[in-house]
Amino acid sequence: MSETVRPPAETSGPKRTVLVADDDGAVRRTFAEVLSLAGYDVLQAADGEEALQALLQGVDVVILDMHLPKREGLSVLDALGPSPPMVIVCSAFAYDRPEDIERLGLGGKVFRCLRKPTPPVGLLSAVTDAIQELDRGD
Repeated sequence: MSETVRPPAETSGPKRTVLVADDDGAVRRTFAEVLSLAGYDVLQAADGEEALQALLQGVDVVILDMHLPKREGLSVLDALGPSPPMVIVCSAFAYDRPEDIERLGLGGKVFRCLRKPTPPVGLLSAVTDAIQELDRGD
């Protein structure tokens, strides 16, 4: 990682929790390491079922791969309740576009879409923006 990882801005609230749901172990571990170094609590899930179980623990932001074993990312999105955590979709596939997710009626649950490979600074920027949006809504 050649980019500098900086901690999130200090907040008076509790430490934020981020779930990284990706079936690629290297991507999942790298994202988790970057986020942990930045000061976030991080949960990891290797498939859609694990992601749904992790969401029960209380998560502020989800980094969600759309192509997961056992339960696809769209199915995970669909299962989220009316006040879901902030969801950042991260996919290597060009056909996982924001407009396609919107067309399926799930766009309101997605905060941002990132394309893999995502550099650490891009990941941290997206998570920081999501946390700021959460704080505005509190």
